[in-house]
Amino acid sequence: MGLLFRIVAMVALLASLAARADDEPTGILRVEASQPGARVYLDRVEIGAAPIVRYVPVGPHLVRVVADGFDPYVRKVTVAADQTAAVEARLVPGGGTVEFQVDAPKATLILDGRERWPLPVRLRDLPPGEHAWRIEAPGHEPVEGSFEFVPGHNLLFVETLPSSAGIVVVTTRPPGASVWLDGEPAGSTPLRLEGVAPGAHALRVEAEGYATVFRAFDNTDGQRVELPIRLNRRGAALVVKTGREDAELRVDGARVATGARVRLPAVARGTHRFEVVAPGAAPASGRFTIPDGGRLVLQAALDAEDSALVEVPPPWERWTFWAAAGAVAAGGAAGGVLAWRASRPTPVPEGDVVVNLP
Repeated sequence: MGLLFRIVAMVALLASLAARADDEPTGILRVEASQPGARVYLDRVEIGAAPIVRYVPVGPHLVRVVADGFDPYVRKVTVAADQTAAVEARLVPGGGTVEFQVDAPKATLILDGRERWPLPVRLRDLPPGEHAWRIEAPGHEPVEGSFEFVPGHNLLFVETLPSSAGIVVVTTRPPGASVWLDGEPAGSTPLRLEGVAPGAHALRVEAEGYATVFRAFDNTDGQRVELPIRLNRRGAALVVKTGREDAELRVDGARVATGARVRLPAVARGTHRFEVVAPGAAPASGRFTIPDGGRLVLQAALDAEDSALVEVPPPWERWTFWAAAGAVAAGGAAGGVLAWRASRPTPVPEGDVVVNLP
């Protein structure tokens, strides 16, 4: 073996010497194994069969030597500039292993949908045959696959988990709804968006025959955002009186429409932040709840320094309505007057009230 090893070493040295960069400090890594032909991995990448000699960058490295019927041999080695680091792998007979390594912290391996292990992990004594695996980690998309385990064989899986940052998944029942993200068309459901900038965002979801749905979300933490939405045929009409054709209505920060009077025939119930903006005027905003039926009417009073957005109550909640009704019923029984007083929702303003009767 001595002559063969020297020949292999010389060839490897000449090849790596020709490939190495002049400005990168390197050292020599020499790996021998008790089982000639064992596969050698350097930092998770297979580089050849033992015995092997390579120029490698200076610094710490992970050497892995494997052969069927033997347990893997794994060692950390530090290579110094212009020096040789030698690894002599004494392989021990074994029944086969499966190793999983990932680049994501706090990753978990799920094998066959049941057993779980924190990664990295080396599994032994697995039942022969097909196995399914899945790897999950906070802030990353899961990866999955399968393998066939043969006793005595050694398998290595080195996986890279994509980041979940910027991923937003929108699903609706029924599917096929149109989605707007921050006021811009984004597609139809089921919808997967990638590259969504971190921060606060707003969705508008519409489908013919169903109430419009607004959803606000924040993906600053880098996690994947999933928004399952069940569309409802019931909803309340939304009317926003801006008073200006160039005024814009925003719901939860998303642009909805422009005009002096904005009307959406059906909006799903929920509490949202409404805002009316117009050139030269201070924004008028507030949080209001859309009921499950009827309608919500908002009135904007735009001013250069102090704007306001208020809810306009229905006619039967206004004191003028009840004042007129009370005047009409003045000739009725006293019980009718008492009923009017008990049912009015807001008090009559102080002072004289003038009501013009027909």
